Amino acid sequence: MGTEGRPTALVTAELYGREGQRRVLLNHEFIGVDEPGLRLKRGAFEWEPPDDAVKFHEFDATMAPVKVKQVRLTQMQRLADRFKISETWRGRQSDLERFGAPIHRYKPSDNANSDGAMFIFALGDNPEAILFVESDGQHWSWG
Repeated sequence: MGTEGRPTALVTAELYGREGQRRVLLNHEFIGVDEPGLRLKRGAFEWEPPDDAVKFHEFDATMAPVKVKQVRLTQMQRLADRFKISETWRGRQSDLERFGAPIHRYKPSDNANSDGAMFIFALGDNPEAILFVESDGQHWSWG
């Protein structure tokens, strides 16, 4: 991931189980973020995410993005605090906790005060959801 523009895609990999020193199951999760027509192929494996996997929405009546980059980070953290996320797994609902700092920060456009950050919501140390908070320089949005 670079610092210019929204990430193209996100990929996670998890190892489960052991046979001696060897892991026995590798699980992947993929999501396309900002690249219409993205396609990944390796051998028999092919992945083509839907073009609208992440949808952005403007925040209602919120503060304008400020000029100071560090203060914009504080603004993004406050906007992320508005979200309460839970998951249901095998009939049990659990609230997810947001990691304090964003896992990635980027500049979505060349506009002044444009800024973006990706926040993780997790169950323990297992990331389960990602929240994008972005400014186009004038307004804030989330995805």
